[in-house]
Amino acid sequence: MSNYYNRQGASQGQQSASHPDLKFLEKGFLANQEYLLDSYAQKWAEFLAKARLNKAQIRRFYQDIKAIESRIGDDGESFQRNKASIVMLKAKAAYATAKSDSSVPKEFKKLIEASVNQAKQDLEQFKGFVQFFEALVAYHYPLAPKN
Repeated sequence: MSNYYNRQGASQGQQSASHPDLKFLEKGFLANQEYLLDSYAQKWAEFLAKARLNKAQIRRFYQDIKAIESRIGDDGESFQRNKASIVMLKAKAAYATAKSDSSVPKEFKKLIEASVNQAKQDLEQFKGFVQFFEALVAYHYPLAPKN
């Protein structure tokens, strides 16, 4: 992708890299999974580590996602019953970034929002989201600041 990173601050003469392009997620979690689980997850992990998202913060979301996954299993009906829990991740991200003492970057909230918008579509998209987030956590772990 030629415009992989958005640029902000150009009007002030700054060229600081922003988060990786969220438009990629508009294709869903099933399109180009190799890239999604490798390069894209790694780029997000690097960005979030530089933005000072620590291990405990990202693991908290990972644990929530895995708990939802265990409730759903492979059942389409369970997916429908737990859809609200998936959508609730957006509210949790908003809360985590809004706390006055929070070091959760607002870009993490944007990532969760874009991810949930795809993951709530169907069971297969949700499974793809779980895999992506697992890769993100794995790449983030060695880069993250200490808690």
